[in-house]
Formats: sequence, C-alpha cells, structure tokens
Amino acid sequence: MLQNPQLHYLDNAATTIVAPEVADVIDKAMREHWANPSSLYGPGARSEEALNAARAAVARTLGCKSRELYFTSCGSESNNLALLGAVQTRTFGKGIVVSGFEHPSVQRPLERLAKLGYDVTVVA
Repeated sequence: MLQNPQLHYLDNAATTIVAPEVADVIDKAMREHWANPSSLYGPGARSEEALNAARAAVARTLGCKSRELYFTSCGSESNNLALLGAVQTRTFGKGIVVSGFEHPSVQRPLERLAKLGYDVTVVA
C-alpha cells in the first residue's frame, strides 16, 4: 500500500501497515534484545538499556518524561491500562461517560467498573 500513491487508506485503527524502516528496527530489536529486561543477567541488562533508550527517544518526541511513558503489547492492553488505571487515581466522582460505539476493549473494562459501582453513561 505504501508504494501506491493512488491509494489513500484512512482506517488505520488496528490495520496500519508498518513502514519498512520501522519493521527493520523491530526485527533488529527482537533478534538482539530478546532477553527479559527485568532479569539480572547480561542479556537482560542489555535489553533493559535498549528499552530505556527507546522509551527516552519516544518521550522526547512526545514532550513527556520517560517515566510517564508505558509500552504495551496491543490496543486492548492500552485501553485496560488507561481505563482501570485512571479510576484508581481519581479522588472525586464515579461518573464515566462513553460513546456507544466503543471497541470491546473499552466496553469490557467499563462493564467491570459499572459492577464495581461506577456510574457509566453510554451516549448513543
């Protein structure tokens, strides 16, 4: 698709084509930094260094602090982290307003929060 200038694909939610340069960086990272970055042995420490460098680069691009940035494995994990994490830090109210067109990865955590006593309002 990237090679076809006539094609304008606008639904980049979960189906965005990966730029070849990005795929190359990911491939290299997966081959060279395969170890768990939380482990204490050499390969893990090198993976942690690479992860921290990537986090710092992305944070600079976004204008935030590295410690404010979390990498997740997918949109569903990100939505869960955002929704369930946000309510745990709130010090006021239990109201949540959401559109009626949300992805199941948003709907399911909200259903859980409703069962926990949050007032979830769905706007059609």
